[in-house]
Parts: sequence; C-alpha cells; structure tokens
Amino acid sequence: MRILVTGGAGFIGSNFVRNLLKRKQKHDIVVIDSLRLETREKSLSDINREIELIKGSVLDSALLERIISQSDIAYHFAAESHVTKSLTKPSLFLETNISGTFTVCEAIRKNPNCKLVYISTADFYGDALQVPMDETHPIRPKTPYAASKAAADALCQSYYHSYGLDIVLIRPFNNYGPYQNTEKFIPRLITNALKDKELTITGSGHQTRDWVYVDDTCNALQKLLTMFPKGEIINLGTGKSTSVLDVAKLIVQILGKPPSLIHLTEDRPGDKI
Repeated sequence: MRILVTGGAGFIGSNFVRNLLKRKQKHDIVVIDSLRLETREKSLSDINREIELIKGSVLDSALLERIISQSDIAYHFAAESHVTKSLTKPSLFLETNISGTFTVCEAIRKNPNCKLVYISTADFYGDALQVPMDETHPIRPKTPYAASKAAADALCQSYYHSYGLDIVLIRPFNNYGPYQNTEKFIPRLITNALKDKELTITGSGHQTRDWVYVDDTCNALQKLLTMFPKGEIINLGTGKSTSVLDVAKLIVQILGKPPSLIHLTEDRPGDKI
C-alpha cells in the first residue's frame, strides 16, 4: 500500500509515520511537508531513509494531484495549529487549514481511488455543553484556529456527500507526547520546570482537557488502513478530563520542583466564556 502523509514532519504526523514503520509492514510511505521550521526536518532525520520525504506545500495543487494519483490512502495532517498565533496571524490559518484542505479534497476528487483521512480536531467544540462530548456536540469555535479547522472539517464532509468520496474525519482531543513542539502546553511546562522557570497558566487553571497520548491516537489511525468506515466522523479521546492546573501540579511533582513555580495569569483571548 502507498500511504501519503501530509504534514508528516509535524507532531502527530511524525509519530504516525513512526507508528507505521515499527509494524514492519511493506508500505511505501510518502511525506509532504513545507519544512518551514528546522525542527520539523529534524523530526524525521532518523527515519528519512525509510520514507520518501517531499518538501512542498499542500497549496501546491499540481504536486498534490500527482502524489495522490499514485497513493492508496492519504492522511491529511498538514495544518497551522498554534492557537495563540492564530489570534495575531489568522490569515495564515485560513490559508493553510482551509485552502490547503480544499486543495487536498480537489486532488482526491480527481483521483477518487485514493481514500482520505482528514485529521480534524475536537478543539472547535468549545466549552462542553454535554458530557461526554460526542460527535453530535455543537461546533462552537472560540479562536481563528478552531474556526479554520471547523471550516475544513465541513468542507471534507461536503466532498463526501457531494461526490461520494472515501473520506473519514477524525477529531482528536488534546494530544501530547514525543516530538511535540515546546510551544505546546505540556512540553512548555516540562521545559520551564526543568529550568526552574515559571509554569504560566492562563485563567483559574480549572479548565479541563481530555489528554490523549499521541501513540494511542496513531494506533487508532493505522486501523483505518484495514477498516475504513466511509463517511464517518470519529472523536478520539480517553473520555477522562483533567484540569490544566492538575497537569501542572503533576509535572512539578514528578520533576521534584516546588509548586510555587506555578503562576496563574489572565485569560487568553478566546478562553473566556
């Protein structure tokens, strides 16, 4: 099987590629990534001989059509995902997350023998109106990032309904694990604690998240290679919520650091109800 992974040098994407490789199955894996950040290229440096790595943008329609025409299944991870950055540079998120997904969907429409797995997000559900937050939960995006992913999610649904394409939408909750950028919450707290710097948390710290270890997400995603529920929308989570303050307390406890490192600040825009 020939597997395309867009954004495969990113956090979940690179973990997914490793997850595929460790199974020792005879798949051809093609990764497309813009590689704008030096850290992204390094994330695959130890396995780049086992995959085909193409430096390119998901906005490049000719490139996407060529690669997708040669692929059996495409996992579309490529996205701008820094929530705070979306508050200052929203246009970048609309371009990559919406226009990039449109480019992928169009390439699939022209090459319908290739299946598409869109890696969406549960972030656009916003504050929980029901527990558990299942796939029927209202979509209430609170940031440009969440809004751009919601739009891309809806676009993929429309291509399934309009063209009958083989598309599955996966909505992961908050992933953490190896190769995650230190700008993200858990890696940032860990690196700050190791340096005896403040662990800054916005708001009261009582906001809860469903934290999912990235390899659990990847294990679920690889099952779609053999079991493909066409047209389905699937949340990926643990069903258990933990507050960000409790995560911070656990980190300082494990690292043997004083709880006084934890510092609460004002809510980030988009966090207030």
